[in-house]
Amino acid sequence: MYLPQVFSLAPLLLLVVPAGDFKYAPEEGSKIQRVYTSVLEMELIEAEVEIVVDGEVQDAPQPEVEVSVRQESSQQVTDTFEKVADGNILVLTRAYEALSHSESVEVTVNGEEQDGQDSESESDLEGLTVRFTFDEESGEWKKAWFEDDEGDEDLLEYLEATTGYSFLLPPGEIAVGEEWELDDDEAVQGLRLLLDPLGELNMLGEEDDSEEELATAILFREGIETEEFLLQLKSMEDGQAVIVFKVEGSTEFEQTPELPEEMQAMGMEVLEGFELALEIEGELVWDLAAQHMISLEYTSELEMLNSSTQSGSGPAGEVEITQSQSFEGEITFEVTLQ
Repeated sequence: MYLPQVFSLAPLLLLVVPAGDFKYAPEEGSKIQRVYTSVLEMELIEAEVEIVVDGEVQDAPQPEVEVSVRQESSQQVTDTFEKVADGNILVLTRAYEALSHSESVEVTVNGEEQDGQDSESESDLEGLTVRFTFDEESGEWKKAWFEDDEGDEDLLEYLEATTGYSFLLPPGEIAVGEEWELDDDEAVQGLRLLLDPLGELNMLGEEDDSEEELATAILFREGIETEEFLLQLKSMEDGQAVIVFKVEGSTEFEQTPELPEEMQAMGMEVLEGFELALEIEGELVWDLAAQHMISLEYTSELEMLNSSTQSGSGPAGEVEITQSQSFEGEITFEVTLQ
């Protein structure tokens, strides 16, 4: 597969870096404040509706529909490294200082603009602090509310303990210009962390059903697959390492939403499908002395397909209505230290 110029092997490998120089191990008692920002913009490319009655496809008008979507997210957190031993983080507290998400949808049908759909979401995590303690026996992080903070225990379940992006670091001794890949399991987990670095934050709008939203988010994460996760040590200058990466991945799932009782009584069934393909290119800047990231950014081209099939019995017989919407767009993502 062709790789952009930034991934080309340098003609002269002038610097070989020992693996020990690449660690994620901030000093014990230190604090790091990060801000994660992302913007997603996409446009409807194609929309189709198919109606089948008793096995025969019906002629159905196909309106001219234009849809544009813009989502903006921002998360500001402060990590305190309470206990670090032998370069390993054992106890971490994370303060979720500011969490926001907004969405704007513009729709035009047959040349006429429809009412705009703007929404904002918030999380019950905002203003709370979680302590993550590493259990060396199980190799897992234990999560609990910090000191006097109290919150719903369900909020803790899908949080990621720490994302210093250390999974992007070289696995061994490496030369400037050299490339490496993540294996299947590491690549899948890496893509999950690129898309949701802090885990599931339960960003919910006022009218959202939290259980349904969480179930969809879990299906999204569980369906992630990767075709490629390629990295390269681009440069080493002034105590900083620059690592570039390229990821091709996807996720897809189906779900059956709970229908109102009157629809169930009529024998109606609905099957929803979701497919997303991503091509990510990004860059990580790493502080070798402080042993943590300085910044990370990436852009991702995306293709998304939403589908819905509704079936049941009607006056005219057995009816099946399938709707599909194809989108194309881009995600820009950035993490900076404050």
